[in-house]
Amino acid sequence: MSHCVFAYGTLQVPSIMAAVTGIQSRFEEAILPGYACYRMKHRVYPGAIPCNDGYISGRLYLDINDVMLKYLDAFEDVLYERQLLEVMTPRNTRVNALVYVVVEEYRQLLKSESWDIEEFKLKHLAHYLESCRKFHQRVSAE
Repeated sequence: MSHCVFAYGTLQVPSIMAAVTGIQSRFEEAILPGYACYRMKHRVYPGAIPCNDGYISGRLYLDINDVMLKYLDAFEDVLYERQLLEVMTPRNTRVNALVYVVVEEYRQLLKSESWDIEEFKLKHLAHYLESCRKFHQRVSAE
């Protein structure tokens, strides 16, 4: 089965998505209306929560198969739950996509500051990418 996955945090970096899933994926830019993305305390990645007047820019990955989804579920861990939400593409097309949203019981881990992908790339990308490769190897061996 094929899925669309909307990534708004570290997974919107194609090399990180490939490191986690083991496969390069096609993608396009997209927006998730009705949500906001915030920094997480003591972490370099963000979390998304509902926000009536908010929206999140990110990437819509196309043709995500069930094996790739298994890796993504393991990567996102207990902090997030996978939800089927509607995103908008630049062509104003509405697409149902899987989105990892912070579980309500962990929302106290969010700061009030927005998360910045460019700051993440400058400060953390190289180390984070290596940890994602190790994650994939570990999950593959299980």
